[in-house]
Amino acid sequence: GTFALEFENMSDPAVAAFEEGNQEFVKENWAAALQHFARACELNPQQPDYLLHKAAVLSKMSNHGDAIVVCDAAIAIDPNSAKAYLRKGMALLNSGQGDAAREVLERGQAMDPDNKSFATWLKKCPQPPPGMGGLG
Repeated sequence: GTFALEFENMSDPAVAAFEEGNQEFVKENWAAALQHFARACELNPQQPDYLLHKAAVLSKMSNHGDAIVVCDAAIAIDPNSAKAYLRKGMALLNSGQGDAAREVLERGQAMDPDNKSFATWLKKCPQPPPGMGGLG
């Protein structure tokens, strides 16, 4: 299906909660932002963007395990979301799972080769031992 984001339709409570979450996020009010994003996710669980914003806040709060779970939910809805793989890779790396992070980031990079964030985060991952099929 197509995900039409109707920002002009502010009567949608999920959109309203998401917008409030974004306002708190910009102010770095992580707990408040998380509440709003969680509400948006409850109201519209099929919107991967809401899940990814929730995951971003969880990461800011060093809740990397929860962030990874939320990213997996977003990937389940939209398996071609490079952004979901980027967010998950960042959370994996920040939780000390470098090898898993590299694998996830490489998958995301294959979907969106123009996104420079993948290269930036891949540089932070431990490199595979020589001869393990690493593409350098």
